Amino acid sequence: MKNLPTLLRLGGVINALFVLFHLFLGWQIHHWKLPADLRGLLEIFNGCGTLFILFLTVVSLGYTREALTTGVGRLTLWLAVTLYALRGLAEFIVTPRVTPAIVATCFVTSLLYGVILWLARGPRAQPAP
Repeated sequence: MKNLPTLLRLGGVINALFVLFHLFLGWQIHHWKLPADLRGLLEIFNGCGTLFILFLTVVSLGYTREALTTGVGRLTLWLAVTLYALRGLAEFIVTPRVTPAIVATCFVTSLLYGVILWLARGPRAQPAP
């Protein structure tokens, strides 16, 4: 389908915005008045999560053909679906108060990548000899 690269790039832009948000969040966490071990743990989780989202950004913006046609590319797209679906679901399971904006943003992003995968279904690329 002709619109798939455009949809994937849209996902990349969304991920890039999440990266910027998490960089800002990391700066905020660093200045929170928390016990050092807890603040450090939050900074580590935020930093590692940010790197993962940055990876999704790079794949979505710079490797659209590979993401849509190779097994590892589709696996990466499945990781995006799973990441955002679980993050949205976590709002209901582990947070004291559900934030509707987080739930909506995560579920819409997960759905976007799910639609991309659905539209990209078809024969998988053959591995190189």
